[in-house]
Amino acid sequence: FISTTSRHHVEYMFFSKKHVLTFKNMAADDMIDLNLAGLRMYMFCNGVADSFVSVFSTIKLFLGGLGVNPKWPIIGSHVPEYMEKANVHFLNESMGWSLEKRDVVEVDLDESEIHDGDFLAITRLDGLDEIIMWGTGGHIGHSTVALTLDGELNIVESQDAWYWPKHKIQRNPYKQWVQYAKNCDFHVMVLPLKDEYRQKFNRTAAIEWFESVEGMPYGYHNFLFSWIDTVEDNYPPALPKDFIAIAFEMFGELMPSVIETFFLQAMNHRLGTQGLDFHQVVTEAAKRNTTMLQLMAEPELDGWWYSDGYSYVCSCFVVGVYKAAGLFGDMEINAVEFTPKDVYQLDIFNATAELPQKCKDADPGLPYCQILGKYRMTLPGYSTVSAYPHMNENCASIAPDYVRPDGC
Repeated sequence: FISTTSRHHVEYMFFSKKHVLTFKNMAADDMIDLNLAGLRMYMFCNGVADSFVSVFSTIKLFLGGLGVNPKWPIIGSHVPEYMEKANVHFLNESMGWSLEKRDVVEVDLDESEIHDGDFLAITRLDGLDEIIMWGTGGHIGHSTVALTLDGELNIVESQDAWYWPKHKIQRNPYKQWVQYAKNCDFHVMVLPLKDEYRQKFNRTAAIEWFESVEGMPYGYHNFLFSWIDTVEDNYPPALPKDFIAIAFEMFGELMPSVIETFFLQAMNHRLGTQGLDFHQVVTEAAKRNTTMLQLMAEPELDGWWYSDGYSYVCSCFVVGVYKAAGLFGDMEINAVEFTPKDVYQLDIFNATAELPQKCKDADPGLPYCQILGKYRMTLPGYSTVSAYPHMNENCASIAPDYVRPDGC
């Protein structure tokens, strides 16, 4: 497979010899991109049979548990057993994380034991969470936060999963939310704020901000860009970094509206342009001596208005609540640069909290209460990173160690 950012060619080479390929009808824009980023070549090493097995194994990670009805097997809201096993195996093979089964799968934590600003960290064995975890090095794939609204404890979040009854930025009363979470096999941990941050949490300001974004769509526009911070130090070994932009271009030919949502609007923001298509974005970036990898690594900024509003994925939304509530003071923090791992590593959580006895009995040794889930969830680096201006805007996340450079 031979490609520039926007021109692609597949060549079958059965024999070892000198091969000569001639590219014709190259436009001026193609030459600008070629001179800056060069020609990329990729080889498919597996045969047909091995490739089929790999594809089948990958499909098992995602296929199932996509409906909202908890009573339907496989196509309902619960994670099928084959899918659960496939994702447990994937986490062990890709991240070296061997999940431990729990004896207790539910801890009935009363809403009086949860406070405004407490972080609910979530994992679902559905493939998508595991891909997020594999890319970022985190042990969770979804983020929500507790907030009292109209005198009732609610869980607020940015959510758009097929298996979830509601979509967009939303609120759900705590008890109702727990039932939804049980229906779709969430693993849920409640991470309490430290006392000083609990006192600092400005609920009125948090509510005002939440109500200003409530009902806005899930943040697909910048889904990738809280993770991609560097030119080459965020991509898993199996994912060639130069292939990302190429894949977007190819998918854009088949699903232009999807690529417009996931990629192009964010790139236009970085360039300060509007409405440029993929080829125009590549050309405009190249004219500025910027490759697509460099453009993708530029920080996402709070306040960027997309075609359907502000864009917050789950973790960025939670940090948006914290930012509005005053937990970062006057620091210049871009909430849209935080992955789920970045949230639980903030040192605003009480890692020495006195937990209810039922939490200790269910998971001895955990510094937080896991209220749902078949497997025990650990959070490496929990509550260890102090906030600082412009944090998480240029952080590497290289497997298998995912070392976070200081001050990134």
